[in-house]
Amino acid sequence: MPKEDEIARGEAKSESAQSSAGDLHGDLVHKDNKLVQNFWQQGREVAKQALTALDDALRPLGSILRAHDEDVLKGPGWTNVALDKEGPSVHRLLAAKPADSYNCKYYVKACIEGRLPSGDGRHEEIDASYLSAHGYKQVEKGRFEAGDVVLVVNKTGLSPSVYAHAAFVESVSPGSGNIKTLVQKPDAVHPVMRSDLKAFAAAYGVTGSQDGKSNFLIVFRKGK
Repeated sequence: MPKEDEIARGEAKSESAQSSAGDLHGDLVHKDNKLVQNFWQQGREVAKQALTALDDALRPLGSILRAHDEDVLKGPGWTNVALDKEGPSVHRLLAAKPADSYNCKYYVKACIEGRLPSGDGRHEEIDASYLSAHGYKQVEKGRFEAGDVVLVVNKTGLSPSVYAHAAFVESVSPGSGNIKTLVQKPDAVHPVMRSDLKAFAAAYGVTGSQDGKSNFLIVFRKGK
């Protein structure tokens, strides 16, 4: 039975070779997986270090910009609005939101709609079409009224938007009908604030001129 013995020995060698090959493949796969894991781990560490370095580099600039803004908004004519104690009911909803999570246009929309609009409040926009759809019409001339919406037409590059700012007229002078105070979200960082007209005009570059180079106001009023 020599031939049968030779066949059996050959099969055993083949199985042994296959087993060795399988073990080798398993070792290679294991090593490849470890290499991949190490690569991604190193990549995460490098990315983390880069982001940390970027944050450290930008932090002084952010502090300078915030200091500049605070100098303007802490000057005469500016005061914080107590959202949890005054104004429309939507103020209570806004009081629960972080101050840096929405901008001036989101604030105006929230007050008009009586609810918190969906979407990213930091990049909200507003225009005449939106105001018209909610019953507001542009007022060309005449006295201001409490509740008027004012948009700052951007002519100085203060903002990349057509309208650099949006606010509500809060009170007017009884005799002249001129604006006394406005309520607004000054920007996407600070809380809702009240300002007089002089402080408002200084902060947003409003001169009253429509020479094509200066920011100016357009006014919208809710229909009665």
